[in-house]
Amino acid sequence: MITRPCPRCQKELEWTEYEGQRVMRCATCRGHLVPAPRLRAIKRSDQLGADALMEEAARDFKGPTPIAASCPACKVRMRPEPIPVPGMDVHMDVCRSCQMVWLDGGELALLQLAYEQTPEYQEIAERRRRARELEACPERSARFQEDLSRLPDEPSLVGEIVHELVTEIATPRHRWGVWSAFRGLR
Repeated sequence: MITRPCPRCQKELEWTEYEGQRVMRCATCRGHLVPAPRLRAIKRSDQLGADALMEEAARDFKGPTPIAASCPACKVRMRPEPIPVPGMDVHMDVCRSCQMVWLDGGELALLQLAYEQTPEYQEIAERRRRARELEACPERSARFQEDLSRLPDEPSLVGEIVHELVTEIATPRHRWGVWSAFRGLR
């Protein structure tokens, strides 16, 4: 298995699981090296609760690090990018060359906590909550499945009209007549 040196303290990074994703972590400074696609998955995960994330951030975050890190994978200088944490100056280091992200101790938890405050996450969390409620109540789930089965399978009237319009538009001799009719609908 490939190992890398920590960009802060040069100790060997260890493989570990974080929110269901394989990442590298420094046991000394508690920073994380994460491929960018995995970072997106971690950010959206809710395996760790807000209390655990706050505890991790309080324990591991030591404040902003003014020196940009060098990528442990390709040795290119990483670029600092802000993490939108209200009232704090927090940056993650991003390697544009190999798409690796270095987060100093506690920054990964702060990133997740900040994301959980966004409308996007709130909507996802609400859908998850409603899905859990549906799964927890067999009667409600059965009623939902029954209602779903009653939805019509055939195309709607609107779908048929759109199909006819598209077919007519594709026919050259009808183009202007359809356009005039379409403009009249607006």
